[in-house]
Amino acid sequence: MSDPASPSPYDQRWQLVLGREATHDGQFVYAVQTTGIYCRPSCTSRRPKRSNVEFFETGVSARAAGFRPCRRCLPDEVDARKQAVAQVQHLL
Repeated sequence: MSDPASPSPYDQRWQLVLGREATHDGQFVYAVQTTGIYCRPSCTSRRPKRSNVEFFETGVSARAAGFRPCRRCLPDEVDARKQAVAQVQHLL
């Protein structure tokens, strides 16, 4: 049984977005229903209303839901860098 005082995963992610936490870039993206755009947690764009936000594990899943990547934070580039680092680590 979970602690009723503990924040939900949605609440935790929302706090990371509000804090523009770059350490969580590549771990999830958030999408804004009113604009149709998804961003990294650290994006410097204006903060949306919480009720208009959805969270996705990857940019691919956000695109599948009909959102497009933000032109400011380029969230798909984080995924590409993460894959490149994983490939280099595998080679080493």
